[in-house]
Amino acid sequence: ALRELALSISEATTLAVNVEINYGNETVEWHNETKVTAGYTLFKLTQEIAIIKYSYYAFTEPGHVLVDSINNKSTYTDPSYAWGYTWIWYYWNGNQKKWVSGPVGCDAWLLENGGIYKWNFERWSFP
Repeated sequence: ALRELALSISEATTLAVNVEINYGNETVEWHNETKVTAGYTLFKLTQEIAIIKYSYYAFTEPGHVLVDSINNKSTYTDPSYAWGYTWIWYYWNGNQKKWVSGPVGCDAWLLENGGIYKWNFERWSFP
């Protein structure tokens, strides 16, 4: 009964969030005041605002999803495995006035009303 009550409450609560998709080539796309219900994850929202491909890893926690592409911009790893490009998500920390890297998988991050989130296509490398 409590689970059903929590579900009906979450369905009745609407949140408004802002999401940036930064493609790493000076192309930036904003989805402002996007309406979702309480209990939405960043992964679920991203599925609704973009075409994504992802990998599911059952044994990783918290969160099992790694985003492989957004709107046909795909991750890449050089054959040497020394460098590549990948999608990283961030949230805006209003108290610290800075972007903070997502501490969990995007499928484990619950959205907050007024939250600001960003997907960044970034180059990585090993020393």
